[in-house]
Amino acid sequence: MAIKRSIHRTEIPIADSTTQRLRGYRSALHVAPSRANPNTHIEIWYEMADIDETSEVRFHVHGTGHRFDHHPLSTPYIGTVFTHGGRLVWHVYAENPLSENL
Repeated sequence: MAIKRSIHRTEIPIADSTTQRLRGYRSALHVAPSRANPNTHIEIWYEMADIDETSEVRFHVHGTGHRFDHHPLSTPYIGTVFTHGGRLVWHVYAENPLSENL
């Protein structure tokens, strides 16, 4: 029997990196400004499997022109978010599994 999947949402602050423990995490799908705190937080929608496994996922947020050194294969790009009326632009990546280098 196939494992059931569903889409869930989490919220992170706009910070260099934030780690969360997410049950059944498989992949990040979409990002948008937070509905409650649009200038300070980002909402992330992710796919989860209906399993009793918890993963640590590190979300990275970088402004346009900011340098970063995470690897593109282990930390794929999710999307871009505009805040402060479009004046600030943030690019979001999801790292899973976590790298020991950080």
